Amino acid sequence: MKKIVALFALIMVLIAGCTLQAPPPQPTEAPPTVPTSVPAATEPLAPPTDVPAATATSAPTIEPTAVPPTATATHPAPAVILAYLDAVGNINIKNLTTGEVTAITSDASGDPSKPMIHYGVPRFSSNGAFLAFGRDESTPQADGSYSAVNNLVIYKLTDASQRLVLVEDWLAGYDWKPGSHLLSYTLGVATEYFVDSAHPGARGVYEIDADKNEDPTILVSPQGFTLMNPVWTPDGKYLYFEEVAAMEGAGNLARFDPETSTYTAYQKTVGSYDISPTEPKIAYDQLSYAPQGIETIRVSDLDLKTVQDLTQLDENGFQSRPRFSPDGKFIAYKTSVSLTGEADTTTKVFNVPVDGSAAPKEIYTGMQVFDLGWMPDGKSVLLFTGSYEQPSIRQVPLDGSAISDLVSGRDWDAIVK
Repeated sequence: MKKIVALFALIMVLIAGCTLQAPPPQPTEAPPTVPTSVPAATEPLAPPTDVPAATATSAPTIEPTAVPPTATATHPAPAVILAYLDAVGNINIKNLTTGEVTAITSDASGDPSKPMIHYGVPRFSSNGAFLAFGRDESTPQADGSYSAVNNLVIYKLTDASQRLVLVEDWLAGYDWKPGSHLLSYTLGVATEYFVDSAHPGARGVYEIDADKNEDPTILVSPQGFTLMNPVWTPDGKYLYFEEVAAMEGAGNLARFDPETSTYTAYQKTVGSYDISPTEPKIAYDQLSYAPQGIETIRVSDLDLKTVQDLTQLDENGFQSRPRFSPDGKFIAYKTSVSLTGEADTTTKVFNVPVDGSAAPKEIYTGMQVFDLGWMPDGKSVLLFTGSYEQPSIRQVPLDGSAISDLVSGRDWDAIVK
């Protein structure tokens, strides 16, 4: 009986073996996409030795291979570049980060026995590629008079080349159009212009492209008065200038819109002014000629319609030279004690919020201040102090730290490069 059972079991096993099938083939999958930042492997990857079984709800994942970090390019920190007139009157450029000084001119002279050469305020183009400045040359004549000529010079910083824009003409202000290499300038007029009420020989605003070897063109034609002292708005949209009728003092403010060719005359004298870099606002001091003691700092829209008195009358002096901070939130200005027009023994400099939310804060008291401006970072104010014989450009930090003398010089312009 046992033999029969064993034989039966053996027969069943053989039958089962004949009915077994090979497992169905597994569906193939597209190879996983390799991240673009990971380089393809040069050798086949070894199969993992311990891979958990895949479930119906999760697909297998492949970890990307480690990629060595890419070396980042290093760039030098931005430096503040200061262009200025030194004590002799030559133009220099100083890197305030490294202290390196480069002489741009070397022939300035005030000796009346030979040709006297004086340079005007240096002005950087908005990207710092060019520097514009005036050059006056007065030659003594046999009869004791002087023959004077004035030139406008464009200096290219990359190769130190110079280009004379004007030859033997009178320069009456210049400014670069922001975001371009277009230089706008105005010219002086003959004495007959001021004597004759019809103002013959009025001149407009001229323009030249520093990138092109072309002659200057007329940008704004005069509308009855000669135009002087062009100033572009920081966005390059409008050009402001003065309509000059008298030989002395400031002229009425006017504006030109290059896009629409619109000329707007405001028939108002504002004195020294500055235009906000962030808002359509203009700040001015009303100092059109000799101080009257009634000068305060005012802020208005660009059309001079909505005016705000930002400061109050100062019984001890007059206020002038408003300058917007780089972020447009503050205005620095000076108060001079003397009303005689002579050299002041003391000048105070204040800083005040444009919105009038706080009272003016005194940040400097000291020797006479001729002009002022801001460092590009907005953390300190620059002052031209001293005298023309012993000028100094001083840096006054707003945080109250020590005042420093940057250079022995005057009439500057600063830019970050």
